Amino acid sequence: MGTRHLNLGQSIVRHALVVTGGDSPDPRVIDHLDPHHDVICADSGFDHAHVLGLAVDVLAGDLDSVSAEGRVRAESSPIEIHRARVDKDLTDTEIALRIAVERGATSITLVTGGGGRLDHLLAVTAALAGDELASLDVLQAWIGRDHLRIVHPGKSVPIDVDVGGTVSLLPLFGAAVDVRTSGLQWNLVGETLLGNRTRGVSNVVVHDTPTVEISSGVLAIVAPNRIEGRPHRAPIGDAS
Repeated sequence: MGTRHLNLGQSIVRHALVVTGGDSPDPRVIDHLDPHHDVICADSGFDHAHVLGLAVDVLAGDLDSVSAEGRVRAESSPIEIHRARVDKDLTDTEIALRIAVERGATSITLVTGGGGRLDHLLAVTAALAGDELASLDVLQAWIGRDHLRIVHPGKSVPIDVDVGGTVSLLPLFGAAVDVRTSGLQWNLVGETLLGNRTRGVSNVVVHDTPTVEISSGVLAIVAPNRIEGRPHRAPIGDAS
């Protein structure tokens, strides 16, 4: 796919698309994806990427779930294959995310169909909360029909949901501290969302430029059933 850069003023953005295994993604997700440089697949995510018509750059993982046809296709193509041991400490998804960062990504979109094993789905969210991803300009995911945007400390992150739409703010694996929002029906002003409480579920967007920021922890902005709405376009430029 080449190495193209997206120029935004003085900044340079490289966007990686990570496709994971599990259930097949909704085929309509392809219309919601931003321009990207690298497509990095975690194991059977390679099969999903093929169905979506994506040109893959990297296949990573222990390759225990990719189809036999997919493995042959990958091994006979010029893509990079990062084969991991079965008894590894990292999941295939975590490996793929780290490869994206190593290849210079400053923005990452993860795509998964959701469903399947609950432990795998929870592991995906754990991987997205990793400290090594905190410096990314944009970190987001399409999980089934839902859109997820990850908020790390020190950044004001736009909530890309239309006025009247539902949004949930959920801390990941601990508390999100000093949460400040704007443009929501129930705004938070320097408050803490606890990982074992549900206070941030089902808020409503009332302004066309809502935002959220935190001082510590990791927060997920969840837009349910977003794939049914208008195509998502995070502000990362134009790859044309």
